[in-house]
Amino acid sequence: MRCKSCESSFQDYFADTCKQCHEHHKAKVAFLGATHPASFSDVVLFASDDEAAGPIPAHKAVLVSRSPVFRAMFENEMEESLSGTIKIGEVSYRTLGAFVNYLYTAEVRLDQQFACVLFVMAEKYQVQHLKDYCQTFLVANLNCDNSLSTYTLAHRHNAKQIIDAALIVITDNMDKLTSRKEYAKLKEKDPQLVIEIYEAFLSRHSSFSCVRTVSSTSYDDCSMGLLFVLSGGLGLSSGGEANVYCQSLGVVTWWRNDGVVMLVRVSGGRQRICSFSY
Repeated sequence: MRCKSCESSFQDYFADTCKQCHEHHKAKVAFLGATHPASFSDVVLFASDDEAAGPIPAHKAVLVSRSPVFRAMFENEMEESLSGTIKIGEVSYRTLGAFVNYLYTAEVRLDQQFACVLFVMAEKYQVQHLKDYCQTFLVANLNCDNSLSTYTLAHRHNAKQIIDAALIVITDNMDKLTSRKEYAKLKEKDPQLVIEIYEAFLSRHSSFSCVRTVSSTSYDDCSMGLLFVLSGGLGLSSGGEANVYCQSLGVVTWWRNDGVVMLVRVSGGRQRICSFSY
């Protein structure tokens, strides 16, 4: 990797910063801990999801130096700048406290859930180093149980590194994941993400069978030349059922019957049927 601070090459140590630069940055912000007491603060932050927990004191100078979003907020004399009170939406008191503490100390203890929420907050307030740190943690801790939720989160925030890593875990565990309620909910809520999973699965497992269209209805999108069967090939018994993915059709259902695959897709309230031979 190449350090974003000194641009030297290094083995992965701390997100995108080499060990030497990381220690240097820690030393530069260490003194800020001494200025953290509430008696010297000039701004307070509230977590809108948990306002009863009370304010979190901070210093404008620190917020401005760490976040371009806070800088714009104070430079443009927005309401928060004038009142000295900032309400942070859709965040818990614990998350906000950890976020502010990171701005002072460049340190945070992560678990899977905490890394997800801090990743989102770091992106929102453009704290790139925290975002990279959370991303590194999420990739390193991917497993079968959290792969779908992490993949969905990564898509919402266009985090390609996490998406690519999650797809590897998902496609390696398709037999387990496709039977879970979480997977069923994803198909219903965002089928496009499921199609991407199928595409990744096919690209990594080239042994799956292909069949060619021999007849179809008059619908143009049923004339796709190649169809990929995601059931493990065409080994189903007569009358068997499996999921199918086709670039132009999306995810549909097929039935095998005496050497002919009947493909059915419901679109706009109508069934579209194609026949395939193999």
